[in-house]
Amino acid sequence: MPKKSKESSIGCCTYFLSAIVVALASVVGRYAYKQGMPAFYHKAKVPEHIEILDVDDSTRLKHVLFSGEPWLLQCYSGLPYDGQHLPKPFRLDPSFVESLDGSLRGLVKAGTLDCEKMLGSNKTLITKFGFVRRTQPLLIYAGGGDRPKQIPAASTGSAYGITAFVKPKAEPRVKTASNQKTLETLCGGRRPCLLSRLEKDSSVLESIARKFRTVEVVALGAESVSKIEWGRGAEVGETLEPEEEAFFGKRTSMLRLDPEAPKPTRKNPKPAPRLLRAFDGAEDTPSLSKFVEEALAAAPDESYFLKSPIPALTVTAKPKKEKKEKKEKPKKEKASKEKKPKKSKETAPAAKVSAKPAAAKPAAAKKGDVMGKKMGGIDWAAIDKQAKIDAKKQKKAMANDPDAGKSKIFMALNQKSLWKETKAEKEAKADDDNIMVVDVRGGGGMGAFAVEDAQVERDDAGNIVVDETYESESDVEDGDLADFDPDTMDELTRKRMERAREAEDRRKVLRKQSIELKQREQKELDKQLATIAKQKAAENKKEGITDKDVKATQKRLEEELTFEGFGFGD
Repeated sequence: MPKKSKESSIGCCTYFLSAIVVALASVVGRYAYKQGMPAFYHKAKVPEHIEILDVDDSTRLKHVLFSGEPWLLQCYSGLPYDGQHLPKPFRLDPSFVESLDGSLRGLVKAGTLDCEKMLGSNKTLITKFGFVRRTQPLLIYAGGGDRPKQIPAASTGSAYGITAFVKPKAEPRVKTASNQKTLETLCGGRRPCLLSRLEKDSSVLESIARKFRTVEVVALGAESVSKIEWGRGAEVGETLEPEEEAFFGKRTSMLRLDPEAPKPTRKNPKPAPRLLRAFDGAEDTPSLSKFVEEALAAAPDESYFLKSPIPALTVTAKPKKEKKEKKEKPKKEKASKEKKPKKSKETAPAAKVSAKPAAAKPAAAKKGDVMGKKMGGIDWAAIDKQAKIDAKKQKKAMANDPDAGKSKIFMALNQKSLWKETKAEKEAKADDDNIMVVDVRGGGGMGAFAVEDAQVERDDAGNIVVDETYESESDVEDGDLADFDPDTMDELTRKRMERAREAEDRRKVLRKQSIELKQREQKELDKQLATIAKQKAAENKKEGITDKDVKATQKRLEEELTFEGFGFGD
């Protein structure tokens, strides 16, 4: 009996332990379903080439956003409550990761950071730069020393869209200073600035700009185009020591921000003085790269640099752009069609030979023939031809159906009978329709009478006698006319004269326009006739028969066929 109780107690414990394990598994599964995997799991899965940035590290954050290096960043939200538009920490979007694995890899640096975390200025990155949270994913591009930009929502949906937006901006560029304001904008910020007299498209400057992404490479052009004045030395009549004079008047110089210089204010917005270092070595890629590396690594003291304001840039002459010569395309000459000689009936063989009929030649355009040519892109001949075809169709339809082409109003007023009328019905209808309206004198109005009952005066021959006295009488007497005062009559006369003058002016304008239109049409026609004449002359010339040959042949025939002292010329 004790043995059975022990076994039952073990089975009971096993049951309770199994129930606890199942409950814990269900809780963990529900949490994983609702909240997803924990943050440390996603952090461990972040690729090596994507850096996890800490917003609290202000030095690193400033370098990422404003150093000039191209960075592609994805924002997340580390806030503890739900309902955020941004994903939770370290959740990377697939399109973001895919774009970095493609053509952007090696061109830009990538990172992810918490954009909802408060900065030292009591603002978040979203509120500081005005980003839109609803864009998923929220991607930021920082590069070139400019203000960080949010990638539009239309481009974040795919890796191709992200690459198309970022790649043109991430390519290194050599900039040109064409005036003083541009020079201060390029070299008056936080970034170091390399000034060079080499051309903008120089391969040396392009390689320097690609290698040192934190340096602003500025091309000043040749010395004949622009002039730089530092305000020191011989420019102002100042005698400098040889150590100081070596910094000025060189083709290549490096400018760096002086950390001890006061920052520009609203009252004094000019850039602060810079740390200047000159270079007088060979202007090739290895030498310039070594110079830039030393200038960036050197400490900001007076032993290596010289404090100087930004130089004054004066453009002496703008470079003229070379105009590209337009290549004229060779005009295609239309191959002249050779005329086949016509066979006479006498030489034609007795057997019938099937041959295609020759295409009819288009009639030559006559002077003033508007319908036979194209004007203003409209083929009037085709329109006239189509109108004639439509008229023939309508005439044929009316022959088959008398009511064809008549309007609906006419058909409504002249309705047809729905049954076949007999001869008696047709005569009765004709009698009813034979009604005329006449004016009855003394009747005080209009009356309708049948033709047979009309009371009219006739002569011996049966013709109707017309009362000439009645027709000559006027229905309006002179006294019935309106009696206007002289001023009104003058006003009416003046208005009538104005209307007549306006009508005359309009007629002149219309006539002038008509004459101009006819002149343009005539010029177009003359131009076409001249083109046809040139083509005919070219054809005749190609056939080898000229006017000179014709005259020589006629003269020879006159000499040979002279008969009894009479020739063609007599």
